[in-house]
Amino acid sequence: MKNLNKKLFGNILVILLAIISGMTFSSCSSDEENSIENEIFVYLQGEWVTTHISEEDHFMPTDGQYPVDYSTDKDITSADDEDYTVIRFDKNSMCTLLASGSKDDMDELPMSARFKLEGYKLSCPLFYGDFTKYVTITMKSDNEMVMTLIDNGTDSSGTTQYTQITTFKRYN
Repeated sequence: MKNLNKKLFGNILVILLAIISGMTFSSCSSDEENSIENEIFVYLQGEWVTTHISEEDHFMPTDGQYPVDYSTDKDITSADDEDYTVIRFDKNSMCTLLASGSKDDMDELPMSARFKLEGYKLSCPLFYGDFTKYVTITMKSDNEMVMTLIDNGTDSSGTTQYTQITTFKRYN
């Protein structure tokens, strides 16, 4: 009977150690992700202006028409450029589009939406694609960042493969 109790106690101890070890490992990755999110949250605070944009777009229509390909790679040097934007991130998790070179946006500015971070992924309706609900943030320096949108998917009109890489610098 004593051997059975020792064996049962030993098995319970092994199970408890396994559970505790699992909680330790999962909390480390969660802590690491929270640390990245906090770092990016603080980093984003302030106003940013676009300085460069690179786009690759390939669309294959479902109706048998010819595929459509588009690409651009340019510096943004003027507020009149259609890709010019000034955005602000604040401590209340709000992202605001303050200025835009696109004439379509002019009547609606400023335009704000709540943003959310998950690791290096920024989710904000101002940056959504047709199929993707986030951009990936790359911190190049204290005053320069890159947002990458990869927006691939298929709908009733066809299949899209789209990548947009936008470089921003601190505006002020």
